[in-house]
Amino acid sequence: MKSPLSPDPSFNSKLATALQRAKEQGLTKQGIENAMAKAKSASDGTGHNVVYEAVAPGGKVVMLVECITSNPARTVKRVKEILSKNGARTSPVLFMFNKQGLVVLKSENTSKEAGFDHLFDIAVENGAEDVREVESEEGGVEYEISIPTSSLSSLTTLLSSPPHTEHYAVQSSDLVYVPTDPLQILEGKPDGEGEGIDEDTAENVFRIVDLLEEENDVVKVWTNLADD
Repeated sequence: MKSPLSPDPSFNSKLATALQRAKEQGLTKQGIENAMAKAKSASDGTGHNVVYEAVAPGGKVVMLVECITSNPARTVKRVKEILSKNGARTSPVLFMFNKQGLVVLKSENTSKEAGFDHLFDIAVENGAEDVREVESEEGGVEYEISIPTSSLSSLTTLLSSPPHTEHYAVQSSDLVYVPTDPLQILEGKPDGEGEGIDEDTAENVFRIVDLLEEENDVVKVWTNLADD
């Protein structure tokens, strides 16, 4: 079984997303191979996994810029440059997030036992803190299991082994940063009214996130914006 930092995109949703974005942008085969090599370097310890903390313009939205790099000095210089040019800045905000494991699964159509209650019992017995039934991008049903980082690898191995593979297919297994107090995007309200930010401010944040994620060393940018 692959570890949570697996260079296999089948078990590393952040890498899979990065590779899909690279293909959409017309990245060459060599470029995609370089991305795979970077993930492998994080897995085998030859690359540095670093997280830079930042505050977006306005001071309400905070960001964690997760990177894999062989040259941290070069990477932090580039990250700071992008932030500065777009009105953001580095600042200690890691305390506003919880780091946890996240396993995403789908149930096998051939299984009569698979379902929320069945999976909940298995997950909780093996250290899970929460199990959620959510809608997948394809419109189907997925299950998300939140678990302490120390138990992520063992739970992923368990669910990817018989007899559980008869009931579920693991879609991804990742370490994620979850905001402790998610910030809402307020539709139709000026920024400063209510506990949240307006849509224009959110769009500016998303633009900065896109600029950062275009950088080769950036794996993912996490924010304290609510998912919905």
